This record gives sequence, structure tokens and C-alpha cells, in this order.
Amino acid sequence: MTMPILYMQGDIHHGNINFSVEYEPKADRLTVIVLKASGLTVDGLEYSSSIDPYVSVTLLRHGHEAKRKDTPVKKNTRQPVFNARIVFDKVTMPSSTAPAGSVEDCSLLVSVRAKTRGLRSDVVIGAILVGELSTDQVAKDHWGDVLKMPGKPVPCWHRLGNKPSKRHLAVTRGLTPLPSSSDDQQQAQ
Repeated sequence: MTMPILYMQGDIHHGNINFSVEYEPKADRLTVIVLKASGLTVDGLEYSSSIDPYVSVTLLRHGHEAKRKDTPVKKNTRQPVFNARIVFDKVTMPSSTAPAGSVEDCSLLVSVRAKTRGLRSDVVIGAILVGELSTDQVAKDHWGDVLKMPGKPVPCWHRLGNKPSKRHLAVTRGLTPLPSSSDDQQQAQ
């Protein structure tokens, strides 16, 4: 069984992202058009201009990752223009990692990542969760508009917040999360 990918909305701001979402019920298709991002900040690299951002869009169903797709990388910019189309077909059908469901059971985790020079792995700049599991009001309203206007792309700007948190998702889904290591230490005292 695959662990769900979760997201913690927070007050930390890592930039903004503009994307549109369209749901086509007859085709059972979600289309995300990643337009652009602005003001991207990477912890520890505030004074470096050399980041190569890209966007990763993960389709979640009942909090479990169903599919993930990435945009192309934009070189050396904190204000990337992507104009990239990401299409998820058969969004309500079961996959090897997520059960079947309706589009109302879906969420999109949109995370901006960067390939940075001098570091071995990609850095998550920030993310926003749009859909069933969102706790951000703008993201909830965006998803509500997508569901109310099937077949029409709905664009929206979002603030990028913290990286994913499995603990937050468990609470959002009504599950009892496993204690974190800090919780274990407090209980032991």
C-alpha cells in the first residue's frame, strides 16, 4: 500500500503560481495549464539567482497519489513562464496506488521545485493543494469553481506554502496520525 502524499498549508510564503484547471466530465479528464510563477524564494539560496524551476502536478484521489507529471525546467529564473499543459485522463478510475472515486474526491498538489547548481537533489520551493483536501480558502474556491464550470478552464493565482506533511493529511482525512518523534519524546517524559 502506498503512503498518501499530504500537504501542510502554512504562513510561510515562497512565491506565487498561476495555473488554470479544467474538468471535462464526458472525457473524465483534468487539464492543468501551468502559466507562470513569480517571486520564487529558496531557503538558503536567497542571494543566488541561479535556480532552474519546474512544476510538478500530482493528482491525488482520497489523499493517495494517483499520477504525477512535470513541466519542462526553466533555466536561471525566479519569474518563470511555463505555459505548460498537463493532462490527466481517467481521473476517477482506480490505479495501482489509488482507489476509484469521483472528481470531488480528487485534489491536485502543485509544487514548484528547482534544480539548483551545486546541490545533488531537487529542492521543493513551495506547494499548494487544490481540491478535496485543501485547507486554503483561495484553493477551495478555485476547486469549487472548477466543479461548477465543467469544460471551462478556471485560472487562479495561488501563494506557495510549506512542503508536504503526512501528519497534516492524516488529520484532514479524519485519521489519527502516528505520533511524530517529538510526540514520542514528550510521552516518554
